[in-house]
Amino acid sequence: MSVLIAFVVAVLLLATCPISGGHINPIVSFATLLTGLVSVSKAAAIYILAQCVGGILGSLALKAVVNSGIERTYSLAGCTLTVIVPGTHGPTMIVLGTSQVLWLEIICSFVFLFASVWMAFDRRQAMAVGLVQICVWG
Repeated sequence: MSVLIAFVVAVLLLATCPISGGHINPIVSFATLLTGLVSVSKAAAIYILAQCVGGILGSLALKAVVNSGIERTYSLAGCTLTVIVPGTHGPTMIVLGTSQVLWLEIICSFVFLFASVWMAFDRRQAMAVGLVQICVWG
């Protein structure tokens, strides 16, 4: 499954590179804003707004094709995260609440932002390990 996700993200980056420089995530747009690669108006008004609208449309498309049983089981489009793990007496459900999921999102976003800034946009990193090829249009 991870390979499939990596493949889909790679295809999306290649498809959107001529249009936006490969900005498919608001965190990447925010990172390019912080590093001065794009202007505030371009990052906020165009990229981030379009990415949020795309996320909403993707959520609506998912809701349209997933039946209510799966939606209840996995709490799709909700504010919780349900994980089913194997246990000694059969499958066990672990439910993360709203605050736990919010903190998980904040931590993962920080790690992604940190990695994108320091691996892809920092010139010192490029001198140490070589240039990381990314799609960015000014």
